[in-house]
Amino acid sequence: KDKDKDKDKDKDKDKDNDKAAAANRAVLRQLSTELFAETANRYNNNNNNRRLPSSSSIPYSSAPSIKLFNPIQTQVFTALYQGDENVLLAAPTGSGKTLCAELAILRMLTRAAAGHCTPRAVYVAPLLSQVRARFADWKVRFGHVDGGGNGGNNGERGEREGGEAGQNRGLGLEVGMLTGDTASDLRILEKCQVVVSTPAHWDGLSRRWRQRKAVQAVALFIADDLHLISAAEEGAVLEVVVSRMRYIASQQQKPMRLIGLTHSVANHRDLGDWMGVTSANTFAFAPSSRPTPLEIYVQGFEQPSLEARMRAMSRPCYAAVTRHTPGMSLLEAGGG
Repeated sequence: KDKDKDKDKDKDKDKDNDKAAAANRAVLRQLSTELFAETANRYNNNNNNRRLPSSSSIPYSSAPSIKLFNPIQTQVFTALYQGDENVLLAAPTGSGKTLCAELAILRMLTRAAAGHCTPRAVYVAPLLSQVRARFADWKVRFGHVDGGGNGGNNGERGEREGGEAGQNRGLGLEVGMLTGDTASDLRILEKCQVVVSTPAHWDGLSRRWRQRKAVQAVALFIADDLHLISAAEEGAVLEVVVSRMRYIASQQQKPMRLIGLTHSVANHRDLGDWMGVTSANTFAFAPSSRPTPLEIYVQGFEQPSLEARMRAMSRPCYAAVTRHTPGMSLLEAGGG
């Protein structure tokens, strides 16, 4: 009888846990569809000069087709969207770090709507190809461009359905990419609310930050791929610009928030201390926490230079992908 009672208690607990989990999923589903509309409406109510499109005229699941945040995004949501402190997120590729950066941008817009900061975010990534991809994506997501099927990118966007992005438009912000020309880059920085750049281009623009009010007015600085700090060429410049932005933040009364994104690393505490991130806002996830399945095959290359190593890897990488994914096209196999 005692065993039967224990079993009944366990069943009741399981039912309660299932109900709580279902309630949490419902809350996240509601949040993911209303989050962007809420931010846009707040921004509109407080900024008559730079109005966003009204939520009545746009079907705001403006992160198109997001149903639920994945577990990593759920854990960091409170720190990114409900707090204003620096945050470091170390998580494997494909775990949705880009969406986490978007949450920080939305938080910045909310604070700007309340008059607490200037609506200006700068995103820096070491590779030019990555910067161009982020510019193209955010130009649709945050800008004026009508999206054309940008959904369906697996874990990198949360749990999405493909093919619905073409039905949504962005938030109406100005999105720009730095080119390396100082005069035009200053105009882009002054005009845009979201700016993407390589470390080298931002280094050239931010060196004379004391004379450039637009640099001082940056409210959010996002540094992606911080694990590449150890790279021979990109790493040094990336380290310089992140250190400079932290110094600028310490010299001003206006708050500036730093967000660091990196792959899973062993020295995440060191990175967090360097960026001024508290232990409570340092999130480190093991490679095994990747939301989408991944099989790992290792092949070594001895070239010390990143460019030489990338050239040496091109043909073997193509051969490895075709060998381990028979029956799939290369784009399907390497889409993650």
